[in-house]
Amino acid sequence: MSSKIQDTVVKHRLMKTLREISAMILWAFIVLKVIVFDIDVYVFEKYLPSLRWTLNYRFFALLVLISVVLIGIRKKPFRSFFAYIISYPLILLCWRIPKLFFRNWALAIAFAPALYDLLRSFRSRFIVMTGAALSAVCIVLSSTSHLLIPSMVLLGVYLIMHLYRSLRKAYRSSIFEGLADLVKKMRVALKGGQPALWKKEKYNSGTKEYEQQCLTFYLFNTGVEIVGEKLLKVAKSRKPDLYLMISWLSTVLLTSLIYAFEYWSLYKIDALSFTANHTLSFWSFWGFSFGKLTPSSISAIAPVSGAATVLSYSELFCALIILVILVFSVLTAAREKYREDIGDFVSEVGNLGRDLQEQFFQLYAVAVADVELVLLSSNAVLINQLRKARGLPNLSVPEKREQAGAEDAK
Repeated sequence: MSSKIQDTVVKHRLMKTLREISAMILWAFIVLKVIVFDIDVYVFEKYLPSLRWTLNYRFFALLVLISVVLIGIRKKPFRSFFAYIISYPLILLCWRIPKLFFRNWALAIAFAPALYDLLRSFRSRFIVMTGAALSAVCIVLSSTSHLLIPSMVLLGVYLIMHLYRSLRKAYRSSIFEGLADLVKKMRVALKGGQPALWKKEKYNSGTKEYEQQCLTFYLFNTGVEIVGEKLLKVAKSRKPDLYLMISWLSTVLLTSLIYAFEYWSLYKIDALSFTANHTLSFWSFWGFSFGKLTPSSISAIAPVSGAATVLSYSELFCALIILVILVFSVLTAAREKYREDIGDFVSEVGNLGRDLQEQFFQLYAVAVADVELVLLSSNAVLINQLRKARGLPNLSVPEKREQAGAEDAK
């Protein structure tokens, strides 16, 4: 019996793995085919040119593939298998990614400034990045100076804007500073009586209205406390440093990539701008560009013309700026500003929680611990889940505690 159960579990895992791989491959192919380029034509022309003719019968090949899947999968599992593959993008966006962020929400909070910066300047970033991408495509496909020179200029402008944003990151306001101001305004509004989180009428204990008032207060107050504790852990952890370091590394890679396109474009304009003991390509220039940003270079490429020399010196200047970003922004000012903003937000959240408790105590003369006892009989699962999130032990339902006390008395 155990062997049959084990076989069933293994088959179920294999089916889930096959379903996941199939969905990823299918939708990756669709995205590349529709948005980027004809990947199937490229693969056959590059690696299987003798079988290029089979692409004319791709529809029949798809039918054969589906038939093979139908043979290998039974009728009932196939329905869920097919439905999962078809709805995979929706599952990914509405379930997998939110679930990943929910499980690692402290890490998501650490990367919140990056998302905030992206959303705040999305319009300008999108326009400039689109221009930079088109410039890179022009450099790859074109060989005329009328297209190459404007493309080089546009890529240079994009790099300057990116380095400028990276330098300003040290003292620029983060999302947590804005959230701290928002919580402060909320706290001032609550002290003035607006908005009313609970009605100002005092209900008798034991009534549904009284329990609803207690539930509203408890959920809001507990949520404030949980958020404050988690953010304090994030501020004390190394997760903010991880965000800042990844941001700096992306700047290094972007700079080397843009200069690779710049060197390659200059080489297309004038093949005598560089000397090397091997055939030059984009990858050769990327290695040469990356070597300029490191203490030593293994590339055999050397600039010859005046334009190539000036371009190489400009990359050395960018390397100096990147070093300043690392020392001044990432390792000192930006990190301290980030922690300071989180600390201010946590402080405002704590003040909000204390004001909520004070207001509720003035209205009902009931503390948080007593509110838990009021709600425990009808909301035991919710109360214990929130206590678990705060690192507190579970509370038993009042009836069960009375029975336990009676048994102990006997």
